[in-house]
Amino acid sequence: MAHRSEIDRFVHHALAQGASPAEVSASLQEAGWAMSEITPALGRWHGVALGAPVPRPGATAQARDFFFYALLFGLLLFGAIHLVLLLNVLVDWVFEAGSTRFARRVSWPMAAVVVIGPLFFWLAARDHRRAASDAALRRSVFRRWMTYIAMLGAAASMIGSAVAAVYGLLDGDFTAQFACKIAVVLGVSALVFAYARQIARSGEAE
Repeated sequence: MAHRSEIDRFVHHALAQGASPAEVSASLQEAGWAMSEITPALGRWHGVALGAPVPRPGATAQARDFFFYALLFGLLLFGAIHLVLLLNVLVDWVFEAGSTRFARRVSWPMAAVVVIGPLFFWLAARDHRRAASDAALRRSVFRRWMTYIAMLGAAASMIGSAVAAVYGLLDGDFTAQFACKIAVVLGVSALVFAYARQIARSGEAE
């Protein structure tokens, strides 16, 4: 953070004195700064007006955004886990017709999906409406972090499922029932990843 404030101050001062972005970049490179540091520093300013560099809008971080997105993505991941559990119970029911375990195992994940599902979709729709009308919200630090955390969880789940599938093949336990359960995990994880990636792209476009 100290380095960023130093380069920002220099870029601001140089642009205010009439230096061109190319001249600023050359001076920073000569001083040892990397282009990966110079380009974002220059990108934080939009020309010069009224005798001073014009700042570009940056990321926002508000406590209410943390609450909202922690709740939204918490519901997404918690709901996805219970959806997988529910679908796996249904897979067992299909392949183990007449099993008495179905009734005992289905109640909790079904209750979780019934409660979490509508709440998540309501919050997701609310976020979509708010983000469409408020560009600052799309730049929220917490919105970006939560989306990438969700993508990480989904990617880890898909990788774990692939490992389990290969292990099952090598160990000789790759049954149709097992394959269906792997497909359930992969499908739900892919949906979570796609949703989070869509939100991440909307923020990157800012």
